[in-house]
Amino acid sequence: MNEVTNEKNEGQSYWTQSEKYLWVALLFSGTSILYFARVAMPITMPTVAREYSWNKVNSGIILSCFFWGYALTQIPGGNLSDSMGGDYILFVAAIGWSLLTFCTPDLIHGFGPFDVIWPIVLCRFVLGLCQGVHFPSVTSLVSKKLRTAEKTFFASVVFTGAPVGMLLNGSLGSYMLNRFGWQSVFRCAGVLGLSWAVVLRYIMLTYKKTSYSSKECEDGKIDIESKVPVMKNSVPWVVLLQSPAFWSMLFAHFAETNTFFIMMSWLPVYFSEVFPGGKGWVFNVVPWIICPVFGLTGGWFAQKLIIKGWGITLVRKLFEGCGLYPTSLLLIFIGYQSSYIGALVSLAVAMGLIKLTLSGVAANPLDIAPTCAGTVFGMMNTVGAIPGFLGVYVTGYILEIFHSWKIVFNFTASLNFIFCSLFLIFGTAKPILPTS
Repeated sequence: MNEVTNEKNEGQSYWTQSEKYLWVALLFSGTSILYFARVAMPITMPTVAREYSWNKVNSGIILSCFFWGYALTQIPGGNLSDSMGGDYILFVAAIGWSLLTFCTPDLIHGFGPFDVIWPIVLCRFVLGLCQGVHFPSVTSLVSKKLRTAEKTFFASVVFTGAPVGMLLNGSLGSYMLNRFGWQSVFRCAGVLGLSWAVVLRYIMLTYKKTSYSSKECEDGKIDIESKVPVMKNSVPWVVLLQSPAFWSMLFAHFAETNTFFIMMSWLPVYFSEVFPGGKGWVFNVVPWIICPVFGLTGGWFAQKLIIKGWGITLVRKLFEGCGLYPTSLLLIFIGYQSSYIGALVSLAVAMGLIKLTLSGVAANPLDIAPTCAGTVFGMMNTVGAIPGFLGVYVTGYILEIFHSWKIVFNFTASLNFIFCSLFLIFGTAKPILPTS
């Protein structure tokens, strides 16, 4: 049976065409605002560190502690989304991370002058807890509400909101940083997050009213299945943990996020130190402006290949390899760059290429565990969050002790090459867990 064209709606209703447009716009904008809030600290760190005399170790701790919380809520967030509904989890979490972002300047003002960073670390940790449920919740929604052929492009569009949020912060955030002070970046992100949560709640209420009303099938009969709630699916972890494909997916995702989080957290510092004459609004924008183009184009092309009959496993490996291998070479090249323009263009292309993996490993939980994709994505993203606190902190330590960006770039490139190769050898898009 062709999985793309002969799927049945078992115990749930798929989104209609108009609902797809509504939800893709909502989830894309939510992801963008979430990342606007997430990178408020990295983009303001050079300014805040100078103001309060934080060294790179302290800066690394503050930047990395977010990911300790981020890692802890990946699996619970996915599990709750699979059982309760991803939209509800997204709403509750958005209220939390928005308020914390808005209040961050107050904590820094209150404790920063006394060289006390633990309240700021705690705030960033809880912020990570709140934001950690976002992508597992989105994955759960996509898995339940879309057919196989539609999932890759939809997920790519939504996940592309991440670099768009960073682009928004790099442009609008840099302008506000220079014009109104670093505090305004956090205030703006908090207000945007709360506003998005209100819109989400409104759409949730409207959508639920519609979904529980009488829906008619094409032949005029009422679709009873659309009103049957989807039951929670337990995850057979033993089956997953015995699968080489599952482990190769985890390692490849680790490599992707390691690159992304290090670049996200330390690029402003890199350009400020290595090319002090560079304009902040340029190096905070250019490396991310190409990401949406690569992410959306890759998702569209991957969907076309799947519809045309290409094997999903082949498509996942193709986009993973095209994303990580060239990125590795570019990172090594950047370590030897002495030209500001050369470094800027190379990093922009590298960050764009890595977004091709949105159609690779990032979409793989939808393939191997369609009935509990949110939970499995949460497990994958838990591993993917490790570089957030380990890689970001170690980067700060390397820079403090060895003063070498070349070491950072070369080590990051090596992990990309090794772990991508594992996925190309062992990865699969065939369901590992039962599909019903």
